Amino acid sequence: MAALDLAKTSNILNSTIDQRNKLLEEMRTNQGKDQENFNVAYFALPNPLGQIDARYKDIIGAVYSYNDDCIFYTQQLYDDLAKYGRKHRRKRFRFLASADPLPAADWTRALADDLIPSNDSYAGWLSGFREPPARFYWLTKLFCGEKKQL
Repeated sequence: MAALDLAKTSNILNSTIDQRNKLLEEMRTNQGKDQENFNVAYFALPNPLGQIDARYKDIIGAVYSYNDDCIFYTQQLYDDLAKYGRKHRRKRFRFLASADPLPAADWTRALADDLIPSNDSYAGWLSGFREPPARFYWLTKLFCGEKKQL
């Protein structure tokens, strides 16, 4: 699912960047002669009539948001593929003692530098993907019963 969302979000990000470029070109041609009018549109300041043109500000906010989405979905896709690869490798190549394990990504530095959006922002998306129950879950439930909350 992360691959589909990544492809969709990447296309939307590209079209948003194209919109930004077109808007900048429009601002340069229409208001480039007068630097003050360009600054008013670029920084979303009120013009002499009190109107605010926030198109550029809104597009930059959308680029920021879609960029975060692409980063998040890429991270999820890598983690899922690595997990699948490790599982597949254990199953198929367990007789090869020298088989190198697939490396797991270390996201700690990127998370510390705030380059990767937190999972809290995507809690709704993540809630749709739960781990399947253990292989003999029903036996454990049958013999051990439900754990009671105190």
